[in-house]
Formats: sequence, structure tokens, C-alpha cells
Amino acid sequence: MFDFMSPKHADHETRQRLLQAAITLFAERGFKNTGVREICELAGANPAAVNYHFRDKLGLYKEVIGMVADAMDRSKQEAMDAGEGGTPEKRLQDYIRHMVRRVVGEEKNWMVDLIGREMAEPSPAFGLIVEKGILPSGRRLAQLVSEVSGLPADDPRTQFSAGMVHAQCFFFTGGKPVLKHMNPRLEFTSEYVDEIARQIAEFSLAGIRALASKNA
Repeated sequence: MFDFMSPKHADHETRQRLLQAAITLFAERGFKNTGVREICELAGANPAAVNYHFRDKLGLYKEVIGMVADAMDRSKQEAMDAGEGGTPEKRLQDYIRHMVRRVVGEEKNWMVDLIGREMAEPSPAFGLIVEKGILPSGRRLAQLVSEVSGLPADDPRTQFSAGMVHAQCFFFTGGKPVLKHMNPRLEFTSEYVDEIARQIAEFSLAGIRALASKNA
């Protein structure tokens, strides 16, 4: 889903392996329940490698969260760019479809799991998710919602509506297993994923238009 490795990390194999291992284990167990030794074992690295490259476990975790937040923002910015050129309504529909395909259409993504865990159990690195992964693209989405509704982008109703659009898209990071448990035959085919996106877009646009009609 997210391409999080920047070129500056590519030439440092041990550091990269540590980051990959850390993402997997932090997503599975959280920050508190993951040990440095476990990360190094999974990465095939010396136990002292974390201290050498990141100072300590928290330093490694902040590095991971910072990269994930950057990748999260890039993904949402790309989704926003995908709809450029159409009406505000069409751009919002395209944005939602792009995001749902990324979030729902993948069987397993450690970074999505890590973001979800960090949101549920905030750590000292939580601010990085907000500052780097949510606010920049969130401002663009609020502006797009504003264009649909006619309300100012900084209006609390616009901000809430933009947040609800994201919430519906990301619901399926945790909601997929529930739906599959309720209906074991359910398959998240590309057609079904697009239908999810269509319904989210329809529901969102109806709510935004309702706000606009109250403002008229």
C-alpha cells in the first residue's frame, strides 16, 4: 500500500532490515510488547545494532512511525491527485475509490496495522502520525469537501465531514475480519471493493449536501 523506504536508506542493509523487522513486530505486538532482541533476531542483526543505528527502541520506533506517516501522507496525496480535473463531487468520488482500493484491496499490510495500533494505543511518537500523516492531506480533503458543500474549509462541519470520509475508508482495516467472520463466503474482489467505495462516496456526498442545504 505505502512505499515508505526513501533512497537514503537503500544503501544501508542492516538499518533497512531493522526497520522492516520493527514494522512487522510493532504492528503485531505494539511498542510496549516488542523487545529489541526480538527485532534484531528477525532482522538477522547483532543485538547492539538498534543502539548503534537508532540510539534505543524508542528512537527506532519514532523512525518507523515517521516513515509510515510520510508514506501515509504520500498515499493520500496521490489519491487526491487522481481526481484532479473533474467536478468537486467527481474528485471526491475518485479520492474515495483510490483510498478504498488501497486500504480494502490488500490482504495484509503491516503499515496499516501499525497506524491502527498507534491510533488505538498512542505512544510518544503519536504526534508524528498527526503532523506528518494526517494534517497535510487532511487540509486538502477539507478544501475539497468545502467545494462540494459551499461551507468554509475551516468550518467545524467541513472538518468533521472530511474526518468522516477518512473514517469510512479506514473502517475496513479492522472491519474486514468482522465481515468475513459474519459471512465466510464473502470475497473482497475488485468489483466488491469498488462497490464499497461507491456506497461510501454516495453516503458521504448525501451528508455533505445535507449540510449545504442547511446552510442555504
